[in-house]
Amino acid sequence: RTHPHRPRALRQLMRKVKESPTPVVNNGPQRKWMQLRCGNAPLRRVAWYDNCPDSALDKLLRTACRIGIETEYLLCEKGGLPLAVSSSLPTAQTYELVPTVRRASALEVAKAAEAGLSVPGADAVVVVDPVSTGAVVAHQAVHRMGLQVICVWSESIPEELKGFVAHGMGISHAGVLSHEVGEVAKTAAAVRAIGANVVACIVGCETGVSLGDALAEALQLPGNGTLKSGLRRNKYAQAEAVRSAGLEAPFQMQVDSIEGVEAFLAAWSPSPYRAVVKPVEGAGSDGVSICDSRDGATSTREIMPSSCRA
Repeated sequence: RTHPHRPRALRQLMRKVKESPTPVVNNGPQRKWMQLRCGNAPLRRVAWYDNCPDSALDKLLRTACRIGIETEYLLCEKGGLPLAVSSSLPTAQTYELVPTVRRASALEVAKAAEAGLSVPGADAVVVVDPVSTGAVVAHQAVHRMGLQVICVWSESIPEELKGFVAHGMGISHAGVLSHEVGEVAKTAAAVRAIGANVVACIVGCETGVSLGDALAEALQLPGNGTLKSGLRRNKYAQAEAVRSAGLEAPFQMQVDSIEGVEAFLAAWSPSPYRAVVKPVEGAGSDGVSICDSRDGATSTREIMPSSCRA
């Protein structure tokens, strides 16, 4: 007796058998291939056999892209996702081979700096006028943070001040540049030409404040910008900026002549008498006089530069 549903079930079974993939008979290692993108070079095609050692595939990729054994790399699929280098990778795919740079340790950078050598793979910081406390900052950048230091001398720093570095704080720089007035773009280009990966530009001494702002901006690094550089250098402008913000600021006048000094003293008669005379631009207490009498304030003008603040 024939079952009424058997013909339909048989047809369904036959259809499933027909639609199922034909089993692959494994007669040996499967040959695979991939296309490699290496930077701007044309695509390269390489082939390998499944189950070959991963080290053999690694050597093949390095040879195809001319990457030395000392350089690490990532093999990335579309979208940038890194993959493990393995012979089990699927065939007929396109990957990008991206060399990576190993970051040098602080110890490696410090030893190289002592030997006057640069370190491939180490980040660098530009220090403008690395003297006094700036020399300490540069020393710590090398020995604590593993950064190379590029020294840039501003046009404002006196030659005799360049040696103002405490004992034990001296380092060998990855580069030493001297800035020329009005040539920020030229100095920035010289920094780039050193070839280091510059991650910051900082100021080591007050003489380098204006250049530090301009150079950081030219190198597209974080910084204060140049819009208000004058306020960071000019003591008179600093105090007036504080006053314009609605905060308390000292009574002051910027003068460049004895008549200006006399005008200020005529309007300023505190009791007890106290006045401060200082350069508009300077560092520390250089050129600063604290006067407790009118005669003391007027006599100070003889040792002050032409542009002063009282």
